[in-house]
Amino acid sequence: MVALLAALPSCGGSSAPSAIRSPSPTAAPPSAVAASPSSVASPAATVARAVYYLHDTGKGLRLYREFHRRPATAGVVRDAVTAMLTEKASDADYTSL
Repeated sequence: MVALLAALPSCGGSSAPSAIRSPSPTAAPPSAVAASPSSVASPAATVARAVYYLHDTGKGLRLYREFHRRPATAGVVRDAVTAMLTEKASDADYTSL
C-alpha cells in the first residue's frame, strides 16, 4: 500500500514543476515576478491532500480516494500515509489497514 502511494505523483491538484512546464510566451521572467505575502505558505497553512482508503466491493479490495485538509508539508507521501492510518474516512464503508 505504501509503495502504491509512493509511486503516485503528488495528488493535491498542483501543476507540474516549473522545470518541466514549457514557458508561456507572455510570461514574465522569474526574476521579474515578486512573491506576494499571500503566495508564501504560512506555518498554519493547509492543503487538500489525497488520502486513499480500502473498500471491499465483493469482488475484492479497491482503493478509493478522499481529500482531507492537512498541514502543508514537504513530505507529501509521508503525510498522506499518516492521514490514511490515523484519520477516519468520511465514507463509513472505507477502511484502512
